[in-house]
Amino acid sequence: MTLDGPRELHNARRPRKDGASSWDRIMDNMSKIFCYSNSTVVIHTVLDETNSNFYYKKMLDELVEIFGVKVLSERVIFNIGLLTNPENGGLSLKGINICQKEYAEKYVEAVKSVINFGFRIIDFLNVWPCTYKKESDLVLAPNGDVYNCISGIGVSNFKIANYEEIMSNEEIFIKKYANFLESISHDKTCMSCTFLPICDGGCKYNSFLKQTPKDCWKEFLETLYSSDLIELYVLNQERVIVP
Repeated sequence: MTLDGPRELHNARRPRKDGASSWDRIMDNMSKIFCYSNSTVVIHTVLDETNSNFYYKKMLDELVEIFGVKVLSERVIFNIGLLTNPENGGLSLKGINICQKEYAEKYVEAVKSVINFGFRIIDFLNVWPCTYKKESDLVLAPNGDVYNCISGIGVSNFKIANYEEIMSNEEIFIKKYANFLESISHDKTCMSCTFLPICDGGCKYNSFLKQTPKDCWKEFLETLYSSDLIELYVLNQERVIVP
């Protein structure tokens, strides 16, 4: 379930058509899940300039007030998501801009808030490989076309093959995919960067949107890994959930 912050902020961002509180609806649904099932709820929040720090902590406080620490500890996993383009507000948050250094600091504070409550949290080291570069991961569009990026569906730059090519001759698809994978390369700056194994050259979709050669997150990663994030990870491994 997605929560964009504490009740007031979440409702402002996600208004219901009938004017009712979307936060209250989610809380009611969570209560039913806790009461009538053994399912675990994942609460996902994409962090930005206006829902971080005090507001993220306030969201956790409000959840504790409703469900209590015990229920949240046993039945909920928190996930802190990142904007794909924080310096330009992404596609859905126009006007929300934040530099990479400050964004990394806010991210670490949010992680600490979850850890300090004793709650479980999705792996927060941000080392997951992107589908763009993974040979075993593909994205299937509703029309059957195959892409290598979920954000790039409908954009020819990210399409591997169309449905007809896949169904009529699998060799065409295999050759196209092989040619695509072999075309991925990094410039000299990336090749000499400490963080290349983590970011793998940045987000290709962001580069496409910004019309730049690459999408560099070096400042974010430098700030992130010079903090006590790794120590937090090591000391709290039993509460870190790896997808």
